[in-house]
Amino acid sequence: MKEIHFTVPGDRLRVCITIGQAQIGSYRLRLWEPGSNTVVLDRSGNNQNPDDDCYDLPLPVENNNGRFVQCEFSVLSPDPKPTDRYSVSVVFWQGSRKLDSVDESGPMNGRRVSPELWSVLKTP
Repeated sequence: MKEIHFTVPGDRLRVCITIGQAQIGSYRLRLWEPGSNTVVLDRSGNNQNPDDDCYDLPLPVENNNGRFVQCEFSVLSPDPKPTDRYSVSVVFWQGSRKLDSVDESGPMNGRRVSPELWSVLKTP
């Protein structure tokens, strides 16, 4: 699990979801409270519309320290070919500064893949 480091005090945290390689995809993004089954943020979307796939994390910024970010993807290749690949990404921002990203890519291996990315938010 990748650690995403942010500063306190600092601008608001934001995550942006990307599904690449010209595939059809959907996602479910969850922000988990550490040491608990409490979900602080739960958002879903897909890459087949013009809606923004970026989400502001809750304020105050320092409350995000130790929270887990989980993003489940479902990526579909409508007409799969042996050379088809997928890529998914969760990009973390603090204000206008890119902090880091968590990414996965690989062969489609059939019509559908379901990657899942996890990270934890940390202050230095």
